[in-house]
Amino acid sequence: MKTDIEKSLIVAMSNESISKNTESSHSFLTTLSDNLSDVIIITDKKFIIESLNKAAAGAFGLTEKEVIGKYLPDLLFQHYTGDFFETIRGEINEKGYWEGRLVSDPPKHLDFTFLIAGINRIVIIGKSNSANNEPMVLQRKHQLASNDKRGEEEIILSEQKLRSVLDNSIGAIFLVDAFYRILLANEKAKKIVRLASDEPELKEGTYFPDILPIARREEVKKILDRVSKGEKIEYEVYYPKKIGKGIWLLASYTPIKNNDDTVTQICITAYNITNLKENEAALIKSEQRWKFALDGAGDGVWEYNFQTKEIYYSPLYKNMLGYSEEEFPNRAYEWQSRVHPDDFYKIIDVDTLYEDHSIVNHSVEYRLRSKSGKYVWILDRGMLLERTPDGEPLILIGTHTNITERKIAEERLLQSEQRFTSFMANTPTMTWIIDEYATFRYLNAAYMKNFNLTEEAIGKSIYTFFPQNICDQFVENNWKVFESNQAIELTEEGVGPGGEKQIYHIFKFPLESENRIRLLGGVALDITKKVQLEQQLAEDEARKKREIIHAIINAQEKERTELAYELHDNVNQILSSSKLMLEVAAEKPALSNDFTKRGLGYLQEAINEIRKISHNLTPASLRDISLEVAVADVVQNINATGKLKIKYYKKLEQLKQEIVPEKQLAVLRIIQEQFNNILKHASASEATISLVITEKNLALEIQDNGQGFDPSTTKKGLGLNNMFNRVEYYQGTIQFISTIGKGCTLLIEIPI
Repeated sequence: MKTDIEKSLIVAMSNESISKNTESSHSFLTTLSDNLSDVIIITDKKFIIESLNKAAAGAFGLTEKEVIGKYLPDLLFQHYTGDFFETIRGEINEKGYWEGRLVSDPPKHLDFTFLIAGINRIVIIGKSNSANNEPMVLQRKHQLASNDKRGEEEIILSEQKLRSVLDNSIGAIFLVDAFYRILLANEKAKKIVRLASDEPELKEGTYFPDILPIARREEVKKILDRVSKGEKIEYEVYYPKKIGKGIWLLASYTPIKNNDDTVTQICITAYNITNLKENEAALIKSEQRWKFALDGAGDGVWEYNFQTKEIYYSPLYKNMLGYSEEEFPNRAYEWQSRVHPDDFYKIIDVDTLYEDHSIVNHSVEYRLRSKSGKYVWILDRGMLLERTPDGEPLILIGTHTNITERKIAEERLLQSEQRFTSFMANTPTMTWIIDEYATFRYLNAAYMKNFNLTEEAIGKSIYTFFPQNICDQFVENNWKVFESNQAIELTEEGVGPGGEKQIYHIFKFPLESENRIRLLGGVALDITKKVQLEQQLAEDEARKKREIIHAIINAQEKERTELAYELHDNVNQILSSSKLMLEVAAEKPALSNDFTKRGLGYLQEAINEIRKISHNLTPASLRDISLEVAVADVVQNINATGKLKIKYYKKLEQLKQEIVPEKQLAVLRIIQEQFNNILKHASASEATISLVITEKNLALEIQDNGQGFDPSTTKKGLGLNNMFNRVEYYQGTIQFISTIGKGCTLLIEIPI
């Protein structure tokens, strides 16, 4: 194999047969250099640049068009003198090569080798060397012993150096002749052949397709046939292995032509791109997962080119707004015309901020008009993906997320919070949140106002503001909530800002913990006045009960007095008269008949008086007859005296159930008491009584034309108190309307 390589290099680089092989060797060198990772520059004998490979273009930031025809020292080595390169040229002519370290413009510390390539060309090879950045001086090699052998040895040395370059290439390099026999192969080529086809050794003159797996030979033969006709072919191919993973190769076939445009050789390069393909597959999977995630989330994707103004909207992006693929064109700023006028200010400067290098990403919420005319809330997120070589923004990519439901929820939450805040600010109840360490977390306005506190109290302990005994009781009740995790209702004592005793009706309830610290909420209503009023009402009720009892006792005493009066001054006198008549009859038999009759008359009169007294004490009418008939009886008896003329009006509904006798008796007693007052005090000649009974209540009205009185100055006597107490006992209402000189009206209403 070595002989063939030497021959191919000698053909490419020897001074013999120059006219026939000049273009062919140049084509070979150019093709070969593009497939090497080292810096390769080809010049003529005067250092005028004819070509450079991709590695050289990348290293010096130049393109082939910029350097072709330029003088090498002027372009890359300006700080070296012309004599310096003349010395290099002399040494190349003398030995066939020159080696040394040069500093280029822009600064690159490289080890350079200058090689003769035919009579008119120099191949310059640059290798990075970070071990020593000091430029090397010219190195003189020993003179060749024999001038006759110089040319051949120079070629051999050049071939050795080129062989070193080839073996250090990152890719496999093959050179085959027109019959597809291998002329040259570097170390990477031998390694890849072993990986791809399990061939133990690459032999000289081997037919190139034979080194490949059987399944690939026919296809590669067809490719070589096409390349031999002048076509350049590049493709990716996968070579499986029986054991372990296979390999991916990037194969490139380049024809090498002579002066008459005939392909005489083919340069084949192959790069192991297995890692690249695996990364590419992982990237595809990642992109698929990313796309699946975006599609699953319903996000629309967009991409914008700052330089060309081209833009892309994904189908989901368009569908989000209700458009089909065709209805929403991929035009720059197509979306901008749909931005809500009130939100336009949010996006107007985004491009400028990217162009000014002020931002590298953005996130903006605004509304876009959909196909239906309704606006959709959008979360627009974007980031700068790529810049131009001069640092300007190039590719911007981003997503649109429909956040309409979230914005509606946020608006509702905001309204709810506003209502809550308004409620808490205006409610008369005091509310608070406190933690297990007795520290206030929240106080509403009513709480702070009631205790003369400010918002500075939030975050402080209750012991800062209230007496310890009050706080201890408060905290003890808090722990009942913490330990039971249930709400409680209770009454607690407190103190106001002035130290006065206060009473509160309180609800305490557990809340969610924050950072493992337990919280509870509380609502309190100041019931101090209510409790005081209840106490006052209880005292008033007790007083009224005492008054009622006192009135009952007084009434009983009055009835006893009246009974004693009736018995002593009336019945007793009648019985005494009857006794006298009977005594006379016993003493005077002749007159006994007459006096006996008189005595019997007095006895009957006594019996009538006793019946009258009994009737007044417990009217038989309420046991045997209805209330309206009993009232009629009272009216009739008073009218019979001639002292007062009473008119009786009544309106009675059919009741489902009768009024209890006790309530009827209370009404009758009120009527009797009022007519007694009229007879005693009013000096009235006429009166009316109206009795109305319905399913719901009993209404009574008594009017007289007497002299009247002033209710505001008249002291209530025993009779009036009895009337008021009876009405209040049955939860009714009583009212006196009177003016001096215009009589009096009594109005009573009692529920049935």
